[in-house]
Amino acid sequence: MAVKKPAELDFSNKKFMVIISGQPGLGKTTLALSSPNPFLFDTDNGTARVKAEHRCTTSTTASYEELLEDMGSEEYKAAETIVIDTGGTLVQLMKAWARKQDAK
Repeated sequence: MAVKKPAELDFSNKKFMVIISGQPGLGKTTLALSSPNPFLFDTDNGTARVKAEHRCTTSTTASYEELLEDMGSEEYKAAETIVIDTGGTLVQLMKAWARKQDAK
């Protein structure tokens, strides 16, 4: 039978990628940080807006090079969930790095 109740579903060996979009202040970051053992890349300096009880290990990167370096940390490797806040700022950080890689 293909019909299953929620308690019968097993996603323990599955990985998920989710993009959460919405207006500022709706709780997107707080929702993301409610996931198992999160590690936050705070690229837009927004950690102060997250309630203290929801904060987690955080990388406050000022460049893409720093972000790549922090990906080598033990804290990052131990995380079960990676949160990037925000994706738009991450792309801006990547521009300077990408130009150094290939000026074309």
